[in-house]
Amino acid sequence: MSEESIEREKQIIRDAILHEKYSSQSGLPREGRIGDVNLSSGKFNYVAETTKAFHETAAIETIDNFSRYINCPGTVQDHGVYLLVDETNNFRVQCCSTNTEIFFGRKFDAILGTSLLDLFVESERIVSILQARDLSLSNPSILLAKSTLDGADAARRRVNVI
Repeated sequence: MSEESIEREKQIIRDAILHEKYSSQSGLPREGRIGDVNLSSGKFNYVAETTKAFHETAAIETIDNFSRYINCPGTVQDHGVYLLVDETNNFRVQCCSTNTEIFFGRKFDAILGTSLLDLFVESERIVSILQARDLSLSNPSILLAKSTLDGADAARRRVNVI
């Protein structure tokens, strides 16, 4: 097994552990949709829990639950947004989910055509992530959205780049 394959497998285990902890702390189901970000994610410390997950192992059931949860074609998790960007055109958003207000405080039509680099505070870090040979090893990344939201709603968010 290659080093990249081993790291990818470790990442899946960490993601499964985080999903299990997030679900149990938020009181929301471990299978199916997670729910409204404003009701659940404020209590969950992604940075601390991600650090702990590097030293834990996941049960097969935890990994299976996570796999079922993330493999729902055509859907975006309720606490996340989808952005499709064109890397050849200054990372302009070509397509996005309609729930961008939960992340950026702006409707989806205001996000379309915007550069991804203008949507997050850490634009240099985003460029670095996108230049990685294997994007899955950069996940999750914790980034601060440039948002019109105030307080806890404008907090750093977990971002998966695929």
